[in-house]
Amino acid sequence: MRILFLSSYVDPGSGASILLRLAKRLQARGEEVRILTTNSGYDSELVRSALLPPGIAAINRAFNKLVPNYFSLAWFPLLKEIRKFNPDVINIHWTHGTTIPIQLIAKLTRTWPVFWTLHDMWPLTKNTPFEYSGGMALREQPLTLKKRLKKRLTLMPDLLFDYKVRTLGSAAIHTISPSKWLQHKAMQSPVFRSAVNHHIPNGVDTDIFRPLDRAALRKAYGIGEDQKVVLFLSARLDDQRKGFYYYAKALEHLREVDPGLIGNLVTLLIGKNSAEASEYLSGAAMNLGSTRDLATLVEYYNLADVFVSASIADNFPSTSLESSACGTPVVAFDVGGIAEIVLHNETGLLAENK
Repeated sequence: MRILFLSSYVDPGSGASILLRLAKRLQARGEEVRILTTNSGYDSELVRSALLPPGIAAINRAFNKLVPNYFSLAWFPLLKEIRKFNPDVINIHWTHGTTIPIQLIAKLTRTWPVFWTLHDMWPLTKNTPFEYSGGMALREQPLTLKKRLKKRLTLMPDLLFDYKVRTLGSAAIHTISPSKWLQHKAMQSPVFRSAVNHHIPNGVDTDIFRPLDRAALRKAYGIGEDQKVVLFLSARLDDQRKGFYYYAKALEHLREVDPGLIGNLVTLLIGKNSAEASEYLSGAAMNLGSTRDLATLVEYYNLADVFVSASIADNFPSTSLESSACGTPVVAFDVGGIAEIVLHNETGLLAENK
């Protein structure tokens, strides 16, 4: 079978690792697989980029400032590459960011079976990956002149959403939702009123994500046997949706009610700005930065007594799956599909959002 994956995100250090694992496993089974992307810099035997000439690409970027995540001149090189590969089936993953135009998706359904894996709520919303009111921040993010201009120039979200409904509402699409929560949202959405909606949860490779010798690891990292270790992991620790603010405030509260525990607790911070983020934490912190090495990531999960997922909006986070596979319980806000991963009082604890 010739399987084409279409995705704007293919960075292995992001959630796109889900897509890459799936493609490689299908390839190992003998299927003919291609990943087609609008992002540059990731070309390989498996991944191909459909790029515009430099001058047109500059015009396209300017156009996408006005109507982000909806329209793109990438339609032409994408369609050319798709026809050249001539797949038996197309599986779409991310379309926003380096935009894959939604009108192209509707066109593809007239020729090929199209499955769209929903990793967030962007296909269902006006123009945001998740519908939430926003979270508190430890530091104010200044509204720069560039951000103000972009906000003013962007077309009305209601008009864009109406366009999305008109374009995709009658298309013969199959959606795949990793969580039952998101499948229910898709079934209720006018965007997918003609779609067939499937639920297929993501998994993790338990040959990689598995329990290790925790005592030996702690000795190697210089962590005492009696210390309590909490893991906080995010691509960017200043992403308000990931809820670092709420973890920092929880530690402040813990200092008041149990100062002895705080004195014995160390937070492992993984992600960009970890050194800066640690300044806001009560108790000790180890700033381990970002990593794309899976073996190192597995060590981090195994070092911890508990993994904190403080996201205030999410779908089916891989980090919680990975932590559970390593035998490390998860504490999280009960949002999105997290309750389908964390069984309250069995494999972790769930709290009311925020």
